[in-house]
Amino acid sequence: MRGGRSRWMLLALALALVLILGARVARAQTTEVDVEVRVAAQRLADGRTEFALQERAADQSWEDRRLPQRRFFPANARVGQWLSSSALTVEAQSDGMQTASEAGVEVRVAAQRLANGRMEFALQERAADGSWGARQLPARRFFPANPDIGRWLSSSPLTVRVAAPAAPPPSPRAECSAESTATRVTNSIAVVSTGRSVGTAFYIGNSEWVTAEHVVTGETSVRLANVTFDVTAQVVGVRADVDLAVLSAAAEGALALSWGELPGTGSQALVLGYGQGQQSLEAGMTQGIVSERYAEDGHRYIRTDAPANPGNSGGPLLNLCGDVIGVIQSKYVDEAVEGVAYALAADSVRALLPSVRLTTPGSSATPATPNVSSLSIEAFCTYASSEDLDIEECHGRSSSLDVTHDEWSIWAADVVDFDDVVYRINSGTSFFEAAMWDALSGLDPGCYELEIAENGISTHWSLPYGFCLLASSAVTSAPAAPVGVRVTKIDIAWAPDDISVRWNPVPGATHYDIYHHAAGASFQYEARVTTTYYVDVDPSLWYYDSYVVRACNSWGCSPDSEIATEQ
Repeated sequence: MRGGRSRWMLLALALALVLILGARVARAQTTEVDVEVRVAAQRLADGRTEFALQERAADQSWEDRRLPQRRFFPANARVGQWLSSSALTVEAQSDGMQTASEAGVEVRVAAQRLANGRMEFALQERAADGSWGARQLPARRFFPANPDIGRWLSSSPLTVRVAAPAAPPPSPRAECSAESTATRVTNSIAVVSTGRSVGTAFYIGNSEWVTAEHVVTGETSVRLANVTFDVTAQVVGVRADVDLAVLSAAAEGALALSWGELPGTGSQALVLGYGQGQQSLEAGMTQGIVSERYAEDGHRYIRTDAPANPGNSGGPLLNLCGDVIGVIQSKYVDEAVEGVAYALAADSVRALLPSVRLTTPGSSATPATPNVSSLSIEAFCTYASSEDLDIEECHGRSSSLDVTHDEWSIWAADVVDFDDVVYRINSGTSFFEAAMWDALSGLDPGCYELEIAENGISTHWSLPYGFCLLASSAVTSAPAAPVGVRVTKIDIAWAPDDISVRWNPVPGATHYDIYHHAAGASFQYEARVTTTYYVDVDPSLWYYDSYVVRACNSWGCSPDSEIATEQ
């Protein structure tokens, strides 16, 4: 019997050891992670307020709103009385918050009505003993007394710590090519129209779209459209000093784009959007490489030779896998390298978005920056000499300029002497005041962007001011040959250099044909563009490259320009 008891004791000890080791292994395979959540609420037509909860996704977008079963705050609630929703469970898995279960951490929304009519939000976590913990108060937690019916508003984030199992193996990525990426992401990119400017926006989830601030300056709502939808978007946040804006609009079929890492120099880059010349509501695409990465005022930027035209502002710069690596913005007035685009890098965009969301339209102002000076266009229009317009009337006409008028006018802040102001349209060749009519007369009906700078004072061009032409001079013949053709080598470390070809705009031209040869061979057709520049990404490695340009329209093409050769 003694031997039998000993065997049972040894068996019990072995079983206990297995259980202890198993528990340790389970703990080793489990980690704790912080999950950001926020409270969302909307006012209903019957006066009640509906609550929801959202979780921050891995790509920093907000997941869909989750609705607890008990989620309505009565219209006649007593002042100072805290009321709570039913529970939701915050989990670390990608499924996010589910209805209350044994996994994750249970939370609930709490709210009280204040004496001034506003409502105050809070969040509570379920403690281990089953009781509800103290109310956690987000920094932005007050719901206005008279909000718009049906408009969801959100608190600032709070953090919930939850247990997470070991991460599963990553799923295979979709094919990483320009063609597959364009097919996959175009429905998440839309054209932004304000009536006086056009730009591009891209979807980041939770009904939020990112664009450039200068595209929506002064607006509270804009038109957002692509081949799938055409909706009105609200401008919910702006920061002019970093040229970022956040829009809000539900759009059928749009999937949030993923954020990518800072790319290396020489990496492939794609610009998708609605640049000048775009003929459809499906986002167009240009391709190039990352030419440079640099820091400016504490933010990171990317220079790329992927062509970006007016209208691409606010659109995404993508890698070949479709991840957002930057947001297309403006370029400096005296930048030596031509035919390139600039983007605020994705890591800087993600860091700035919380502050952009907090800055409502009308409250954003560009802070003073040392050693930086730029002007601000307030109004630009044409008019008949018999008219007397003020700044508001001029601004109102900016979406319908008529070149048959005999006068034009501009209002701009901080100009010392207008005789020293230079102008450019769609980032083209700069000109002085006396050449404005020539510049306008050479444009086809459509929308454009005007920028100004003051010689000897401005260090940057102004933010673009959008205007649209109703009518242009009639074109009844082929355009003249382009002049000012110039060729610039774009140096790229440890890689073949690209070549930028630029020329002056030609009145009446709708597109340009580029011809190329190397080593004295005959000129061969190279490309057709609607811009006044072209980037040759495959020049000769052993010979000097030469180019000629022809300006074309429906009446035909001009003779060749003078030959421009790589220096």
